[in-house]
Amino acid sequence: MQRVLENIPINKNSIVFLEGYGLNSKNKVPIYLKALEKAKNDEGYIVINASDPSCVKGQRDLFVSLLQNTADLIIMNEEEACELVNGDLKTCIAFIRETEKCAVITLGAAGAIAVYGENIWFCPARDVKVVDTTGAGDGFAGGFLYGLSAGWTISECLQLGSYMAGEVVSRIGARIDENLKNIVKNQKYKQLLVKQFENQVIDS
Repeated sequence: MQRVLENIPINKNSIVFLEGYGLNSKNKVPIYLKALEKAKNDEGYIVINASDPSCVKGQRDLFVSLLQNTADLIIMNEEEACELVNGDLKTCIAFIRETEKCAVITLGAAGAIAVYGENIWFCPARDVKVVDTTGAGDGFAGGFLYGLSAGWTISECLQLGSYMAGEVVSRIGARIDENLKNIVKNQKYKQLLVKQFENQVIDS
């Protein structure tokens, strides 16, 4: 099965998603690593969600190793990205480029970026009244991964991820009322315009 994510060829059998919280438990790490080894051997497309800055800080070397050797994509917020490299966002972008992997970094009210090679895609956040930020990152990841699994481009994945994050923060709790399939069908997320930049690094 072949999917094309913008200019990133994905020739994989499945998408394997790993929450960073699992790497923050010494008892769970061996289980997760064994599962990732099997997924890699089975040619799965491996996605890691950093989950929380404390997870990255506590297991920085492990996160770095997984991104360099195992994962295909990492999803994280700006604070987690800075913890990954013990530096700033600019340093993290440079590191991601060195790994030749893909990274998605959410920037709160500023929006989100995706980094792959010399390209950066930027999607603004939705203009909504923020009521509760609980689950915003999960909402974004869910939207992005839905697009990834459907073979969408990076731009489209960012649009849906940002749209879903906006839905989550505009109400109390981490759940939304509308079904994801209906959101995809009405295509309101396409109102978020994504910009693509080449050979450019975003300053912190």
